[in-house]
Amino acid sequence: MKRRILSSLMALVLVFGLLPVSAMAKASNWGADRPKSEIKSGYQIRNGETKSPSTNFILGNGDGQLRTMPTGSENGQSFNASAYCGVTAVSSDPDVVEVKNYEIGTWRSSDSWNGKDCLQVNVGLKKAGSATVTITYYYTFSANANPFTNQNALWFKGTCYYTVKVIDPDEKPDKPIASDIERFRNYVNTTSSSKGAVYMWCDTYDHHAWFNYVTDVPDGYSLGEVVKNDGSDPSASTYPWICVMTLDANKYLAAYNSELGNEYGTHYLKDGQDATETATWYYNIELSKWQYRSTDAPVYINITHTAPTPEPDVPNTPNGDQIIADLGDAVKDAVKVECVNKIDAEAAETYDLTAGNIGSITKPTKNPEGKYTVNVTIKADEYVKQYSTDTGVSHNLKTGAASSQTITLTYNAAGGKWEATGPAPYVTFEVEHEGIPAQPDVNEIYKGGYSDPDGNPYVGEGGSKKFAVILECNKVPKHIYGFNSLGLVDGGYTLGNVEPNTGANKTDYPYTCTMTVYYTKYMEQANKDIQEKHPADGEHEIVAGTETTREIVWYYNRTSKSWSVLAENDRAPIVIPVTCEKAPDEGMLETAVENAELYVDCETVNSHNRQAIALNGYDKTTVTTKPYTVVRTDKTATVTITDQKAYADQYKPGGAAHTYDSGNQSNRNTFTMEWKKGADGWNWYLKGEPALIMTTCTPKPTDDDVKTALDGLEKGVQVTCVTEKNNHGSETYAVKLGLPENWELGGKVDWGHIGYEVEAPTSSFVNLFSSEHGKHTVKDGMPETLRWVIYWDGSSWKADAHDNPVAIEVEHVNAPDTYQVTVKNSTAANSGAGFYEADKTVTIHAGSRSNYTFIGWTTSSGVTFADAAKADTTFKMPAKAVEVTANWKYTGSDSDNDKDDDYTLKYVTNGGKVISSETKSRSWVKDYEDLPTPIRSGYRFEGWYYDTRLTDKVTDDVKVNKTVVTLYARWSSSETPGMLNDEDHFAYVQGYSDGNVHPYGLISRAETTTIFFRLLTDEVRDDNLLTSNTYTDVTNDYWANTAISTMTGLGIVQGRSATTFDPKAPITRAQFAAICARFDTGKSSGTQTFTDIKGHWAEKYIERAAELGWIKGFEDGTFRPDTYITRAQAMTMINRVLNRIPEDASDLLPDMNVWPDCNPGDWFYLAVQEATNSHNYKHKAGNYETWTGMNKNPDWTRYEH
Repeated sequence: MKRRILSSLMALVLVFGLLPVSAMAKASNWGADRPKSEIKSGYQIRNGETKSPSTNFILGNGDGQLRTMPTGSENGQSFNASAYCGVTAVSSDPDVVEVKNYEIGTWRSSDSWNGKDCLQVNVGLKKAGSATVTITYYYTFSANANPFTNQNALWFKGTCYYTVKVIDPDEKPDKPIASDIERFRNYVNTTSSSKGAVYMWCDTYDHHAWFNYVTDVPDGYSLGEVVKNDGSDPSASTYPWICVMTLDANKYLAAYNSELGNEYGTHYLKDGQDATETATWYYNIELSKWQYRSTDAPVYINITHTAPTPEPDVPNTPNGDQIIADLGDAVKDAVKVECVNKIDAEAAETYDLTAGNIGSITKPTKNPEGKYTVNVTIKADEYVKQYSTDTGVSHNLKTGAASSQTITLTYNAAGGKWEATGPAPYVTFEVEHEGIPAQPDVNEIYKGGYSDPDGNPYVGEGGSKKFAVILECNKVPKHIYGFNSLGLVDGGYTLGNVEPNTGANKTDYPYTCTMTVYYTKYMEQANKDIQEKHPADGEHEIVAGTETTREIVWYYNRTSKSWSVLAENDRAPIVIPVTCEKAPDEGMLETAVENAELYVDCETVNSHNRQAIALNGYDKTTVTTKPYTVVRTDKTATVTITDQKAYADQYKPGGAAHTYDSGNQSNRNTFTMEWKKGADGWNWYLKGEPALIMTTCTPKPTDDDVKTALDGLEKGVQVTCVTEKNNHGSETYAVKLGLPENWELGGKVDWGHIGYEVEAPTSSFVNLFSSEHGKHTVKDGMPETLRWVIYWDGSSWKADAHDNPVAIEVEHVNAPDTYQVTVKNSTAANSGAGFYEADKTVTIHAGSRSNYTFIGWTTSSGVTFADAAKADTTFKMPAKAVEVTANWKYTGSDSDNDKDDDYTLKYVTNGGKVISSETKSRSWVKDYEDLPTPIRSGYRFEGWYYDTRLTDKVTDDVKVNKTVVTLYARWSSSETPGMLNDEDHFAYVQGYSDGNVHPYGLISRAETTTIFFRLLTDEVRDDNLLTSNTYTDVTNDYWANTAISTMTGLGIVQGRSATTFDPKAPITRAQFAAICARFDTGKSSGTQTFTDIKGHWAEKYIERAAELGWIKGFEDGTFRPDTYITRAQAMTMINRVLNRIPEDASDLLPDMNVWPDCNPGDWFYLAVQEATNSHNYKHKAGNYETWTGMNKNPDWTRYEH
């Protein structure tokens, strides 16, 4: 159908709002419409672009707001946009301007649009600079805001560009430039239309004139420094900086006389006119512009044509000698020094003024009386010294007093001399004598010599022989550490107040001051220095029983006016006894015992190797009392194992449970811990042999155990008919149905699990299939025998297949011939096409078509229809292929037939990236395989649907037989943690040197940590990379050091303790779940739980990981948190976290890496192949993926030794 364009076009205006700037920018320059793109019947998009002016925001005034409001008018009415959608806002420099969010805001203006709804984008101001913010959005003037369901809404696209400047109010601007100065002008008077900058105002009106610009007179003005505006008018918040402009009146007068002197005569500055005039420039930070008050322009300079009266001669500036000579006898007693002490004040003295005590002298200036004066500075220093000498008591200027004072001298023109005003003294300096002395400067004066225990003078580092503090080791005589000053250690001492001395020696020592020294501070600093410079000396501590603080009294000597320590034993240096032998630590003992390991061994099976288990590694959910005791005697501690079963229960090599053998003479139930200095410093270390617990294996399973284990298999035995003709499909049978009557449990085997072999002949399952579908035989190449292993997983007997094919392929014996039926032009879901045996009755269906009538069946194959005129009919199948055709006649109206309809297939991606519609001139069919796959960040595409409620899924070719056929996308959240790389499907597990991947093997703590380290995004890994840690068992050259250090720093993995990681220990299901859950920031709702995790340390981690679908429990409702996890189980869980899940083997590629111990029939086959192969992929329905190409595996050697 041809589209008709609306005859009444709307005039569009887009207006932009910016806050806090008050001015709004309006624009109507929408660009020309671009080609329209159909999205839905009656729904069009128009594109336009509008650019806004530059916008300034001030740093520190909160967020900025960018507003836009499209307006329109039609039939004389104006209106604004009523709804917005598809909003995106991007900053060209997020470090300057950060886009935060967008919302419906309120338009602010002085016109009728004020208060209307608009689109508001909020931006954060990060630092000074400029950035462009681009805002793109869709808007409509319809009341209905949904462009996907509203058939009548006309939507438009808007794009706005804001140039945003962020200004730092504390950044000083440059001075105004010439172009700024030229803006300084205004109307020369209230009635004039002329503007000027400098107005020469003559007392004869006709002689008035003005300069158009300040710059008209060369060097006529100068600019001061740019300084802070500390006033409120204008506001310093808007105008934070000012600059004063000074105009030289004489230069403008000279320019005036040069231009107009011949006409008006010579002019002069009028009496009272200053030689300079000033005007102030104010920097508007919001506009980034220098401005001036309009009332300041023009500057008026008052001039007159009357010559001024000559001024009397100005005296020269006198020097000190001239002043003394001019004053004569007036210099006597000119300066007074007065003691202001309240107690024992000395009498005041007066002194003559001398030239040497005169400081600066100002230039002569005229006072209001018309006389010239100078200001003379009198310095205090020499007078205070003389006063101290005269009184015999040292004095200083009063605290806060100025070091000089000023007197004013007046010039007597008649006598030609400078005279003082008033009687002497002309200045008074207030002084005070010394009172309570200051505290002693102990950092400088508290030092003394020291001889080491052998009597040799001790010299510290740097050659110093004077010390304030000495730390002397009582174990190693050479361990001596000295501090040259008390002040070298922060907080090493404190000084009390200076107090009057009440003792017998108070006459000679009137004051005392008590100093407190803190030994522990010097010990702490010494240990830091030892660690840095002499690590071999080891850590020291103060000898037990030593007082850790010491008070020393200082005395002030009245005569020498100095401080000293009188007590002989208090004099420097202070000697602190220390030791390098650390006292046993009870808290460290508890930690050491918990991390200590005992051995559990099996006496039954040699391959059940000895295993080390930490004393804290028992199951705390079932063992509520510590299974050991500790008895300490000074520097040794005896540990006794009281519950050996608690550790025997944790020993499950190959999944087999073991029982403690109390009668075994090899058992060692005690071991000893010793306090000593080892490789990790002072700690408790194992002395002698660790404890040893001997066990026996669980007995063989019973027949019932075997059948129960086989019933628990995820898959039975599948038998599949592969004969093309008359194919009989597949059947799956329980394993126990194929066991022979005389079956027996085989011997012990190690097929990934250690257990017992069970066999069944392949023929028994083929016979079951033949009993249902007729005689079948096994296809060549199928095994004659199927095998399973029965093993103990720690709580029950389990079964697993061993090298069995995915399906037993069989062939039909004497299968009859079949022939193909092809049905053309049918629209029925089941047209009847397929393969049939000869003489069978075939039913065919034509279906129905809009505007068409079925007119009968035709064929060239020679068959006879039961009723060729019926849409549904039958015929008998001959012994050859048959092709039949459904015939139709168009029955629509002629007008419809002439419409030349367009047939459009439209895609609604529901939040995904937009996919263009497809239109053809007649009805057509879109192949199902060619349907596009949309993309949406954080989501998986689940398929196309015909309805908005997403209930009618597209599963076949799409018939576009209507004007518009719309498909709707369905999504599911990917729920992949942001720190992990779910985009690149690279191999994160590598095989072993023997060529196997060992899916049934246990996975260690180091291996698990390394896998998750590899799966970090490059950005997270690079930003958080660490190569050192606090673990003593993960050294810098350990192969997984970088992974363990980085993941510990991120808080994803944790050590056994602050110093132990235990990298080789196998990881439990609880530990693995905790690692997964730590990647997620959400909290557990408690809805996903298991019966055996209540109170477990990892309870919340397990619940959260289960809620996210990353882990699963067992059928009995348990999780079994403390059982070990296999490599296959670990890969399965990690793939769930990353949504890396192929649906079946057909999603893989033939050139992938394969492993001898991982076969298509294994339950873990897909998970292992996904984890060990790097590949490209595409998503498919159901949250699955299919591989599209192979990639080279990453090289991790730069992180792993």
